[in-house]
Amino acid sequence: MRALTLRTAAVLAVVAAMVTPSAAAAASAPADTRPLTHTLSVPTTGGHGPVQVSSPGSVSVDGEHYVPTPYSAQPNGYYCGPTSVHMALALRGVSPGITALARELGTTTEGTGPTPIVAAALRSHTGAPYETTVIPWNGGAISSTDIDRLWRNVVTDVDGGYAVVAYVYAPAHQYPYHDVAHPIEHYFVVDGYDTRYRTVRISDPADFDGRGRYWIPVDRLAYLVAGTPGYAW
Repeated sequence: MRALTLRTAAVLAVVAAMVTPSAAAAASAPADTRPLTHTLSVPTTGGHGPVQVSSPGSVSVDGEHYVPTPYSAQPNGYYCGPTSVHMALALRGVSPGITALARELGTTTEGTGPTPIVAAALRSHTGAPYETTVIPWNGGAISSTDIDRLWRNVVTDVDGGYAVVAYVYAPAHQYPYHDVAHPIEHYFVVDGYDTRYRTVRISDPADFDGRGRYWIPVDRLAYLVAGTPGYAW
């Protein structure tokens, strides 16, 4: 789809030990059948009001590339979808706000529908050709082809000044940087990449432990997206 970039904080030194599954978790991964309930509900620590910018800028330094997505935490446990779409649209200066997007997306206390609904809203407000790409679960055997495609798609969007919105599923105790004792289905924004570590930047509306932004390996992102309705780019 597009081209442009940005930078913020330094890459976390813990990238290598970040959120890749442990050997035990990886061994049990095939048993994870992605039991999606389409209930996107997470505990939150509060919310920020809608933020808009007139146009995206960009910075590219030392391998980091990311767009200046205005961050918003979701205001309740089930607005991850509209909040993620809001951030992606606020980057382009065209967000109608989280509440308006929740109505548009049909969000309820059970969360927001599958990714094509999100992609349609992103297309409608930006005029950009957002589309949905899925990654097959395949019993946890994520193909290098799908991982490489995900990387290319993130790079394409970030370089073009756009953000990706991803639907993810994390089994218990496998959510990035936050230990959750139950599976989570969730939307978040992918808005940067680092060529040195092959990591991607996440702007996460859940804001677990006050960590609204972080970096994870692209293969970890592929694992979280696999078997879900996919990501909009």
